[in-house]
Amino acid sequence: MYDQLPILLQLQEIDDKIDKLESEKARIPIELQTLEAELAKHRAAFQAITNATEELQKERRSKDRELSTQQAQLERYESQRLSVKTNKEYAALESEITDLKEVISTVEDEILDLLISTDEAGDKIELAQQELKVQEDIFKKKRRKCLSEIKKLDTQIAEQDKERGAFVEKIDSALMSKYDNWRKRRGSSLVATIKGQSCGGCHLKLPPQLVNEVRKGLKLHTCNSCGRILYWQDEE
Repeated sequence: MYDQLPILLQLQEIDDKIDKLESEKARIPIELQTLEAELAKHRAAFQAITNATEELQKERRSKDRELSTQQAQLERYESQRLSVKTNKEYAALESEITDLKEVISTVEDEILDLLISTDEAGDKIELAQQELKVQEDIFKKKRRKCLSEIKKLDTQIAEQDKERGAFVEKIDSALMSKYDNWRKRRGSSLVATIKGQSCGGCHLKLPPQLVNEVRKGLKLHTCNSCGRILYWQDEE
């Protein structure tokens, strides 16, 4: 099976390319999740401002109703002046009117403050909405780019898989099984070329006798350190 090692080396190169392409592809969903999380922050910020503005508007409507109630009460008090018969009753009524006018003045001030706050919140909503629109456009653009990259990578992976199949057919099933099991366990290449006097996989120095046996190419030999199958590649 030693004569099949050059084919296995070529298969390793293809699998390394596929692994790299798959790694690039796996990165894209993570990038999309990051973009979605950033967009979600802008949406949450916009919603928070919107909710705050709605609360201001709700409070303002409540104050408007309170003011209407107090003003109606003031009109009733003022109309009672004509029916008051004693100075004591008149003084009590005037005290009620004075207190109520103070309450009305306070409510009017609160409404004015709410009007100003609502206007300011409206400006903030407009700015937040514009920023959200910008971020949504950026996300859509980047998402299209990511999906295009995935499509491109899928095409490249399919091409490599097709090329891989042609090499697999030429390799002995037992050697192929050993190769597949190695990649599953180690996630690395099974065959290592000898470089100098060292294993090309773990880079540790090999015994001279082992190197000579590998050069003969009569049978498979493995590295004593990493267990990879050793291959001697003549320098051109």
